[in-house]
Amino acid sequence: MTHEHEPFPLLALKSETADVKTLIFRGCGSKREFLDRKPGQYVEVSLQQDGTWSEPHPFTVANAPGSDIIWLTVKRRGLFTNRLHALQPGQRALITGPFGAFCSRLEQHTSIIMIAAGTGIAPFLSVLRHYQRAESALPPITLFWWNESPEDFFYLHLLDSFYFSMDFSAVVISQHPFSGKHLKHHRLSTIHFVHGELRAELIKKYTPLADAAMYVCGLKDSLTPLDEQLQELGVAPHAVHREFWTHPL
Repeated sequence: MTHEHEPFPLLALKSETADVKTLIFRGCGSKREFLDRKPGQYVEVSLQQDGTWSEPHPFTVANAPGSDIIWLTVKRRGLFTNRLHALQPGQRALITGPFGAFCSRLEQHTSIIMIAAGTGIAPFLSVLRHYQRAESALPPITLFWWNESPEDFFYLHLLDSFYFSMDFSAVVISQHPFSGKHLKHHRLSTIHFVHGELRAELIKKYTPLADAAMYVCGLKDSLTPLDEQLQELGVAPHAVHREFWTHPL
């Protein structure tokens, strides 16, 4: 297989949690497709092994558009993501794209509900980072972010900053309870901390469902029950925009 794209060098890695890293790649500044990408889009990544490039795997870009820097926030799940986590600065990956229109036309809605499971937060971070510095404003946004454990959350300080720059609120939900050590740095936080499951009734408690556009991202098995609950509450299928993945990489 031949590729006309030049591989991207890895600039740096940042450990977010025990099994999540953000990989920062630099592309070629002449690649207009990366400079002109939209917030919430994804790319496809291949790694070289034994002189050939692997099959590409999709990952959503987590940083705002406007440069050829690509941030990929990746949870270690399987063989390919383990190889990504093992990369060192200077090593290269073949990155193509951008693709998708998951978070397009957000300004057209009356209100927005963003629902993320795990690293499904990535497209929403890209969108929120973009509009935090953009001149155009978004309608009111409520973000719901679910993880199994309090240790799985990262960038909570960034969620606070969104509150102060746009009409934004966040609810973080952990299957295991939060302890004092998790909350002590957020005593004045704008974030609601909830122990429990990600359920439609919980979403309804914090924000009206009527007339809201919903964007849902994460592992399909984690989010299918929520999808069914939303329909039971009368949420129209066309109001829910989904970006799921179905198997570990």
